[in-house]
Amino acid sequence: MKFSLSKHENPVSEVLRLAIRQKKLLPGSRLKEAELATAFNLSRTKIREALLQLAQQGLVHIEPNKGAVIPVFSEFEIQDVFWSRQVVERAIAERLVNTFTVEIAEKIQQHIMLEREAYDKGDRLELLQLSGDFHILLAELANVPLLKSFLRQLIDKNSLILSHYEIMEGINCSIVDHPKILAAFKTRQLEQVLAITDEHLSFIKDSIYEPLRSNQQGIADVLSQYLNP
Repeated sequence: MKFSLSKHENPVSEVLRLAIRQKKLLPGSRLKEAELATAFNLSRTKIREALLQLAQQGLVHIEPNKGAVIPVFSEFEIQDVFWSRQVVERAIAERLVNTFTVEIAEKIQQHIMLEREAYDKGDRLELLQLSGDFHILLAELANVPLLKSFLRQLIDKNSLILSHYEIMEGINCSIVDHPKILAAFKTRQLEQVLAITDEHLSFIKDSIYEPLRSNQQGIADVLSQYLNP
């Protein structure tokens, strides 16, 4: 995905959030205002506003006299994020199972097909993006805007956590689990939906096992992948 600077009033938060979700910006990375201002061709005031917005969402930490840094999560924080996701996604599932329709099933199936296409093409970054968006779509279809907003923040944090860890080789749980989740919704049996949702999240959490050694590109090189001239 590319962002055109001419079409976005302030693309900084959108680009940084996407780069984090796609594991291009790793935990511990320092985000310098001057460097970002040059890359985006924007004022440092605009950069500061975007970083403050991301800080409010927990995606960066603002350190006095040092600037912004992408956080490294403690073991407690990791457990908290996954527990919070479980609580939120169970609430979304409960709402959605009671309002589930054929039209909703078709929209979910269309998204699953996009995931399959990305998987078949070997487009790991696109699959990663779509995997997170699947859960956002469920919240959207359940018509729970506040939970959707909170879930988006949790998924972004989840991406940060996963970007800091080695993942079990061959993990593509969305390809297997998302169709199962859809099938469970079609039964309209809440306990079945909740059981598969819990199993899916537990598998993601259990797939991480040791911190990665950072091999991240420079900030300018990372951002160039997202910005049109």
